[in-house]
Amino acid sequence: MIIGVSGYFYDDYSDSGIYWLGWTYVESKNQRRGIGKALLSHIFRELREKSARKIYVDTSSKSFYRGARRFYLKQGFKKEGVFKDYYDHGEDQIVYSKEV
Repeated sequence: MIIGVSGYFYDDYSDSGIYWLGWTYVESKNQRRGIGKALLSHIFRELREKSARKIYVDTSSKSFYRGARRFYLKQGFKKEGVFKDYYDHGEDQIVYSKEV
């Protein structure tokens, strides 16, 4: 049974150790148990082995994603920028980053 997933990919447009966090999800009944934190810890270890410099993640400004935004901030990500009306009128894209 899969209860959580996450991944990352190298930014092909940058030669300076930049990665992006892929879709990260923990099944709702298993949230707040440290699973998401463990997934990211594993990813950060792998990225350090690859001499990564920075990882980015983006999410929506919709209230549905409030938990995701709080989670990324708790994991040490910082808000880098906002693209207004990116997904739809009134729904922005928020980009976070973290030094690896």
